[in-house]
Amino acid sequence: MKDFFTRLEESCRVKDSLLCVGLDPAPPKDSKNPAQAILDMNARVIEETKDYVAAYKPNMAFYEAYGSEGLKALESSLKLIPKDTPVILDAKRCDIGNTASAYALSLFGHLAADAVTLSPYMGRDGVDPFLSYPGRGIFLLARTSNPAAKEIQDLRVQPSGEFLYQVVARQCLSWSEAIGLVVAGNDYPALSLLRSEHPRAWFLSPGIGAQGGEADKAVKAGIRADSLGLLAVVVRAVCEAPDPGKAAREFRDLMRASVTAALKK
Repeated sequence: MKDFFTRLEESCRVKDSLLCVGLDPAPPKDSKNPAQAILDMNARVIEETKDYVAAYKPNMAFYEAYGSEGLKALESSLKLIPKDTPVILDAKRCDIGNTASAYALSLFGHLAADAVTLSPYMGRDGVDPFLSYPGRGIFLLARTSNPAAKEIQDLRVQPSGEFLYQVVARQCLSWSEAIGLVVAGNDYPALSLLRSEHPRAWFLSPGIGAQGGEADKAVKAGIRADSLGLLAVVVRAVCEAPDPGKAAREFRDLMRASVTAALKK
């Protein structure tokens, strides 16, 4: 089995894309069958965008909110994603011991995700159970896209004076080559700084669209010298568009042009 980042790079090359579409369905509040509504919404998005998307990122919360039926809708949705397109389950789990092992079994075992997002706050022993699954990938939170992130992540660490997220990023990447970082797509200085410090790392970059991030600026700030290394996450601007396929293609093309411009400098 090829490792996750090799498969991700192959998907990016084949699709000529750095676009990651988040599958975060919100069925109408008056829906009589929200699980079926979730599946229908995802089926449309996947079918219309699959030619332009390098990876999909379902957020577990949008399925867990509807209990067992919501999770069944997630399982059915995952079966609709082409086998050559990686799936990153956005779970942000953080625990240790048997609990972390149970989370890993759920996400990598039962749901068979290609990669997951985790919080590194509890240290490496919260990540080790996930690293025991060969060929899978992990994106650890470094700099997140929410406004209040700066209250903790931008704290200065002494005596170096570095941002806390810099220290976290360096520590996390030292644990395994199967690890990438979550770096906000709406924080261009953080993307640029972490790229300069970690030229080979993969970044998963949410915050594009509704949270103010611009895909082309995120790509310019965080792209690697080989034109890869960053997945720009778009959710509502694609999934809620009148024509999700057209929206995905436009984002793909915008980022492709941004890569070309960035690498000419």
